[in-house]
Amino acid sequence: MTWRRIRSKNVWNSARKRFEIGLLEFKSERFHQVLFGREARSLSSVKDYDELFIGPAAIDLHVHGRDFEESHKESFETLVSASNAGGVATMVCMANTRPRLDHKKQVLEFFKRVSAFRSDLRCFASVTIDLNGEMPSDWDQLLRLPIVGLSDDGKPILNEALMIACLEKLKEYKKIISLHEEDTQVSCG
Repeated sequence: MTWRRIRSKNVWNSARKRFEIGLLEFKSERFHQVLFGREARSLSSVKDYDELFIGPAAIDLHVHGRDFEESHKESFETLVSASNAGGVATMVCMANTRPRLDHKKQVLEFFKRVSAFRSDLRCFASVTIDLNGEMPSDWDQLLRLPIVGLSDDGKPILNEALMIACLEKLKEYKKIISLHEEDTQVSCG
């Protein structure tokens, strides 16, 4: 069993809602505990990060993992690399991939591809088929999957009845929606 300890004068203490002198302990490359106060100062064999800030990792609810037909724009590998460098632990990919994340088969393919990475990559499935704002995707089938929720990212849903039905379905499954708020009838020119 390998122990590693990291100390800093600026470790986030969520109980006190402030940065303090703290020590993070890792056992066999897994986070074990965080210590504050006297315990943080007294342990030896410590890598001291002095004034660097150490806090909770970020969650990005809006990323574009294009690793299907548009990996030249962004692959899951480059997405994970950038998030690791920037302190983002969880990312939620939008449904506007090619092909769209509008069917169970495509969402399962997403999960298969991201399982190769040691990162928490999740996704939204699309509200409508091909993000067209008209024909709903199979919400029951999609919302049973471990997705975050639904989104037609980049495109508004102007059909009021469709939006109300979608919100009711999301409430039933206790999942969320991400919207592109734009009335294209106003912004068209």
